[in-house]
Amino acid sequence: MSDREEPKNDEINLLDIVAVLLKHKNLIITITLGVAIITAIVSLILPPIYRAETKILPPRTSGSSAIGLLSQISGVPQDVLGIKTTEDLYIGILKSRTILDRIIDRFDLMKL
Repeated sequence: MSDREEPKNDEINLLDIVAVLLKHKNLIITITLGVAIITAIVSLILPPIYRAETKILPPRTSGSSAIGLLSQISGVPQDVLGIKTTEDLYIGILKSRTILDRIIDRFDLMKL
């Protein structure tokens, strides 16, 4: 007898994996359906969670015109510098949930 052991073959055979999965297919299906049913029940029992958003309109400063002039001279847009224009802010406000809800109520868009 020799003290040497043969190197183990670390290859994974795809047929072995498929055989194990087929052997335990009932267990896999049962667990999957059980988790799906429990998730559905919990989602129906939990109360709805709402999220609030707000946008604050910053005051105009005299520095914004200097930055705008600098961006025009350098050719680099203000968005690249991380500066948003007031027009972008107004568009964001108009797209807010509160304004959209008021427009839906005012023009009775739910009936459409």
